[in-house]
Order: sequence, then C-alpha cells, then structure tokens
Amino acid sequence: MKKRNVNLGFTLIELLVTVAIAAVLLSVAAPSFTNLISANNADNATARLANIFAYARSEAVVRAQDVRVCASTDGNACNGANDTDWANWWRVEIVAGGTLLKVENISSLAVGFEVTDNSDDPDTAADESNDLNNLTAVCFDQFGVECNGLFPYVIFTATSNGQISSKRLYSSGSVSL
Repeated sequence: MKKRNVNLGFTLIELLVTVAIAAVLLSVAAPSFTNLISANNADNATARLANIFAYARSEAVVRAQDVRVCASTDGNACNGANDTDWANWWRVEIVAGGTLLKVENISSLAVGFEVTDNSDDPDTAADESNDLNNLTAVCFDQFGVECNGLFPYVIFTATSNGQISSKRLYSSGSVSL
C-alpha cells in the first residue's frame, strides 16, 4: 500500500495571491471608511451640542436662573468676542456670577462648526435674518426659553472632511434635526 502525499498548507503563490486580493479590497474600502468616520464625528458633535443645550436649559429651569452655553478656546472661561469657534470647548455656566456647571472638550472630533440663522429658509423673509458669525454664547432663562433673542432659530452645522451634520436651536429652547 502506497502512502499518499497530502499537502495540508498553502503554497507561497496561493498566499501571495490572497494577500494581493486583500490589499486591493482594502484600498477600495479605506476611503469609504474614512468618510464613515468623518460623518460619525460630525453627527457626534451636533448630538453632543444638542445634549449640552438640553442640559443648560434644564439647569436654567431647575435653578430658576439664566444659564448660558458658550464657546471657549481653552475651557477656562467664556471670553466673549474672542471665543466664536464652537469646535473646541463648551462651558455651561450661570450667567449671574459665572458659576461653572459643566465643561466639555470636543476638539478631538476634528470638526468645524458654522453658526447660521434662518436666512436660507425659503419661508423666512430676508429682513428677518441675523448675522451670527460671531455668536459666542446661547442663553436659557428660568422658563427654558432662549434669552439672546435668536428668533426663530439658529442652525449649528458641524463639518468633518466634507461630511455635514446640522441641528436647529429654536427660540423656545428646543433642538431638532
């Protein structure tokens, strides 16, 4: 009886062909994965912004005091006109006295924020629009209503590598897609 010579492994050529096919598939899939990560970062940033607005609104009602959310370059203070970039740090604080309630750093998401008004809305007359390029803070009063006079809403748009996500903050204090 003859013994049969059975190969239980792969040849070098089979292995190289498999690696080459895998490399081609990965090179095709990698750009899609990058877009997925960028879209996730933009969605995450706007969701976190909606959450921090909800938190500030809730604190304003519970404390019966004006509470603001402000953009901050370093998270240490709200510096007014110097802090117009919403893509770094956010502070939630009581307006009277500046008591800090919460700080959030979103700079790791690598998103850019743009704040616009309702002028692009076809249902809004041109004279109702506001220039919000320098918006530094959003305030909520003891009734949970936005107290800066941002009427009827403001659009916060996060962009990450061309992927966009937006949220609307209404003067009533509610946030929607």
